[in-house]
Amino acid sequence: MADIPRLKDLQAALRVYDVLEKLFLYWVEALCLLGRMSYAVQSLQSLETLVDGEANTDGFSVRLTELIYDANRFLLHHRGILENVPLQLYAAALVFSPRQSVVKNLFRSEAPDWVSVKSLKTTWGACLKTLERHTEGIQGVWTVAYSPNGQWLVSGSRDGTVKLWNANSGNCLHTIGGHGEEYSDYSDYYARRAPAGVRSVSFSADGLSFVSGSWNGVVKVWSTVTGECLRVLEVHSSEALAMEISSDCRVIAFACSDSIIVAWKIDTETPLCILKASCFSRRGARRHVTSMAVTADGLWLASTTWGNNTTEIWNTSTGEYERLPMDDQASSVTWSLDGEWLALSGHVVQIWERKAGRLKLKARYKFGDVVGFMAFSFNKQVLAAGHQTRIIIWNTETGAQIWESDEGHSRIISICFSPNVQRLVSASFDETIKIWDISRDHKVSSGGTLHQEQNIRLVMSTWLTFLVHRRSGCVTRQQMFRLLTSYGDLAIRIWNTTTGNKTRTLYHNEEQNRFKYRFGGQKSFGTELRPEPIWALEFRNNIHLASSSGGTIKIWSTCLQTLDAGHVRVVKMAFSSDGRRLAYLSRKIDEKCDSISIWDTVTEQRFPVSTVPYMATTSLSFSADGHHWL
Repeated sequence: MADIPRLKDLQAALRVYDVLEKLFLYWVEALCLLGRMSYAVQSLQSLETLVDGEANTDGFSVRLTELIYDANRFLLHHRGILENVPLQLYAAALVFSPRQSVVKNLFRSEAPDWVSVKSLKTTWGACLKTLERHTEGIQGVWTVAYSPNGQWLVSGSRDGTVKLWNANSGNCLHTIGGHGEEYSDYSDYYARRAPAGVRSVSFSADGLSFVSGSWNGVVKVWSTVTGECLRVLEVHSSEALAMEISSDCRVIAFACSDSIIVAWKIDTETPLCILKASCFSRRGARRHVTSMAVTADGLWLASTTWGNNTTEIWNTSTGEYERLPMDDQASSVTWSLDGEWLALSGHVVQIWERKAGRLKLKARYKFGDVVGFMAFSFNKQVLAAGHQTRIIIWNTETGAQIWESDEGHSRIISICFSPNVQRLVSASFDETIKIWDISRDHKVSSGGTLHQEQNIRLVMSTWLTFLVHRRSGCVTRQQMFRLLTSYGDLAIRIWNTTTGNKTRTLYHNEEQNRFKYRFGGQKSFGTELRPEPIWALEFRNNIHLASSSGGTIKIWSTCLQTLDAGHVRVVKMAFSSDGRRLAYLSRKIDEKCDSISIWDTVTEQRFPVSTVPYMATTSLSFSADGHHWL
């Protein structure tokens, strides 16, 4: 199948379709039994590449394309089990494929009739494949990068290993490592030495080599073809708190614990600059650099410091810098490939034009957490950002959200686009790498049709905190975002989702004052301080609504009650079935745990219930009798 030179000949295409339609599953079974699963994957992907090269849109070409695409998804999704237990092809792979899978429907008669699964997905999800077995159980995969031609992936992990992957098949080509040891001094009793984790990787412009950098300051250049180490550079001997390699592998920057940022030219093995970052919070507490980004030419370096709400933009040739203030924590930073745009993030994602000093885009990360990672596409048409489990992609010209990842990858650390912007890769603490298909109909996820009851209500704030009443069925996110357009304040709006009419507007925060300032020079930046956004919404029966913002919780009919939750952020809420008790999860940024409390809305007494790990709780709910909560 991989030897077909072209499919312009209709007869050749018909033969391919006939073979796949009648023999695909048996061909896969034979290759699995022979231990040749990787050949099956590579053959299907070669065939998919040939078909994608034909721009035909006639009915047969579309059917052939869909069959090959579905067969490829079938192999990638079930590869793990088929490599280990080939005969599960029928009793597991075929049975658990989505209901609308072309392969499943073609070979439905081969599935055992004594197995039935009710809650199957309708179609394949956005996750193409999961690359596993990267580490030896030491805190996961920290960094990942695509080669310029999109053929290879390189990843680095906490255990000090670097892996080179075939990006299409998922085959691991090289496993290499050896960056020395780093000293982990938890206490004199537990003091030990551990492998130096690989914190940053990048390919050279020609893709023939790649660079890895570790926490202990060792930089290594590797051959993509052989996996051999070509060069070793020792930049510093102290522990690096942040690290970044430029996209062309020419410059690497380290931020050390003493607030010193050191940038080196990798090819000449000479220092480029030594910078002193501002590492004090607004209250004078000492902080450290949390994120850095270097332009491809190494001329511009941006760094963020947690707690002081600023990003520093450095000219590495002169050592001069500008401070870019934010109205939020500065948690992550990244440059576009051409170095013209800089993306910053906290709870809000911003894109700045470097030369003009102008804010180009501002978007709220709707899941309420601080953004931990970002990446521009190679053509800078889209920007991806996320925190732990969820990734959002925005169109950088319109600001529209165009894609959202499924839940299913936890504790994500690093992401990267493929050069053709068809794939997105995420690396995680869970020791896996996931490759996402963002090219097809996996855009902003949508629900079913609207229920036709007249009391359907959709409640949302303009920071993209939204809630659909439980009786209302499904509402598509496209409908939500159409309703949100043109609003820039912090109101809560209640909509009838059947008619699309707005029925109420509520203001949790009475003060809607805004404060703007700018500072001079050729590069002028602006920021805006705004009231605390709405962090959580919850219904109590069909009449009342609870909202949380700025350390307070309000229950609306209009506003019936207000609870002062203290100087905390209430991010989750749940009512008991009788509506009397409200459980809420509160969060203090400076603390390492979250608190769960219950408010009795009749007696207005509040009492703490439990503390839970920081940002580990995703939902709250009461039992039916209201005596227990989960």
